Amino acid sequence: MVELVRAGRTPEELAKEFQPSAQSIRTWVRQADLDALAARLNNRPRKCLGYRTPAQCVALTP
Repeated sequence: MVELVRAGRTPEELAKEFQPSAQSIRTWVRQADLDALAARLNNRPRKCLGYRTPAQCVALTP
């Protein structure tokens, strides 16, 4: 899989690396693949979150 740690890239831009531009997502990828991609993006530390992951921030929310 493509390395997801690239400076200045939004999660949407990172996800586009895995998506073809003209095809429906249902025709080329399984739900398990989407879940794996979401897990990688949600477990990636973010500078704007104090180098915590989005998953860690959600877990800290009461």
